[in-house]
Amino acid sequence: RAPSFLDLHTKDNGAVEGNPDLDSEKITTLEGMAGYNFTENVRTTLTVYNNRATDIIKGVSTPQGGQHFDNVGSIDATGIEFELRAAFDKNRYGYLNFTFLNSENTTGETVTWTDPVTGDTKSRKQEDYKMGVFPDFMLNAGLTYGITENIIAHLNLNYRGERDRSGEKKFDAE
Repeated sequence: RAPSFLDLHTKDNGAVEGNPDLDSEKITTLEGMAGYNFTENVRTTLTVYNNRATDIIKGVSTPQGGQHFDNVGSIDATGIEFELRAAFDKNRYGYLNFTFLNSENTTGETVTWTDPVTGDTKSRKQEDYKMGVFPDFMLNAGLTYGITENIIAHLNLNYRGERDRSGEKKFDAE
């Protein structure tokens, strides 16, 4: 995504400050898809993908206790999608699709602190972790029925699995 006006130009807020030097987030995608038509009206597709997003715009803490926006994050997402679609005629069809997704924050942030006993400065690098934003499993099913030429009824069911978050953020000693 491109930085918003607020990401770039927030000023005099005390808590959050904009950054006019922000870059747009970047994403690299690799995707493969295969499909099969069982009949003229019944088909299926299978898609496998990997996305890597970098330069994620994120609020970063400042020494004064506030935040400013910076390009500091990266996210890896790998998934598989399956769809089955059946057309009964021009205005009547049904579908079923599901997605399995593994998404992790791979920024590897380094956290630095002062040991209260020794006064030594210590730092640790964060391991990859699940953010809890995207569900691991999604299911969609639907039926569309053309009642007349101008009236269509649609029934849709969506299920989103749990949004698992790593139990704790773990750090490796540097």
